[in-house]
Amino acid sequence: MVHARFDRRWACLSLALLASVLTHSAQAQDGGSAGAPPNDECRFGLVAFNGNTNFSTDGATDTVDGEEFPECDESAYADIYHDVYYRYTATCSGELKVDLCNGGFDTKVAVYDGCVCPAPSPPLGCNDDGACAITGRSQLTVPAVQGSCYTIRLGGYNGAFGSGVMNLSCNAIIPMGACCNT
Repeated sequence: MVHARFDRRWACLSLALLASVLTHSAQAQDGGSAGAPPNDECRFGLVAFNGNTNFSTDGATDTVDGEEFPECDESAYADIYHDVYYRYTATCSGELKVDLCNGGFDTKVAVYDGCVCPAPSPPLGCNDDGACAITGRSQLTVPAVQGSCYTIRLGGYNGAFGSGVMNLSCNAIIPMGACCNT
């Protein structure tokens, strides 16, 4: 015959574990820090390259830096909510294009010169609603210098969050009057 014994320590541990799981779930539903993506903070920005990069701001927190973006001001919501960070090293001297047209939510994006944290202010550019076929998606072009590192901060408008595809491209610009090597 097996005798079960009640152990108070295990009961307390079980209740603490249950409370932790419930708190974690509630924070995740609110877009809180529970389950935050690895690039939720500037210092943990992921490396991005030319081409497509899948992203998610689900669970990301808002960066509290007091910075507002006049060029992103849409209906009094100048901040970028539920933001995540990427680092990009330019492959050309010309223009860096950041395209979030395939985002699944209303996006915002800012690009900063350098890969230091906090990101240097003001940004090189910021965009709320770009020239995308779908309203509310961001697209931004900023000057780039080959070999220079840039911080890309993307998130949502007015608390929006979700996932999508970021497309990066670097388009070389040949200075006027430049000619071919002979």
